[in-house]
Amino acid sequence: MNSNQQDSLSFRLLTALFRFLKTPWHVVSAPGLSRAETGILITIDRAAHHGRSLRVSDLSRMMRVSTPTISQQLNNLESQGFVIRSQAKDDKRVVNLTLSDKGREALRQQRSDMELNISRLAEHLGEENTEIFINLLTKTSDFYQNSENSDDESMMGFSNRRKRHHEKYHRENEEKNSMKESRQRADEDGS
Repeated sequence: MNSNQQDSLSFRLLTALFRFLKTPWHVVSAPGLSRAETGILITIDRAAHHGRSLRVSDLSRMMRVSTPTISQQLNNLESQGFVIRSQAKDDKRVVNLTLSDKGREALRQQRSDMELNISRLAEHLGEENTEIFINLLTKTSDFYQNSENSDDESMMGFSNRRKRHHEKYHRENEEKNSMKESRQRADEDGS
């Protein structure tokens, strides 16, 4: 295969990937809710599944949305009965978020709709092409997982640099927050 063919093949692959990423294949909203609201329910549910309570600030950070925006969406979800806010027992300033029965039912329906969506895709592709697609997606994921886990800067240098930058940013923020909390405690003890 010559360079022009490879470039053309790479370009076609890139074009196909971008086209696929623009499709809403994975975006199935819960009935009567927006994608953003559904995302909030999913995030709260995942935290609960891992035994973590979730605060508004946690949710804001995880979803990369401002706290006022998340608060407004939570107000809407709470007023509709999808989310329950409760004060933490150990710190009355902290509000924990959990799904109500209605919220869990909305996610159950959303997951069912998503499974139906994927079933339709498998039917459309046919069994043989679905198996090929599964193998190609798995192989592609493995390629990028292995590339990210290696220190091969030439292959995934940007990704590794971005990951290190992200980790450094969070370490610095944790240090700043820790110092801020220490000052606040000192101020409170001095009062």
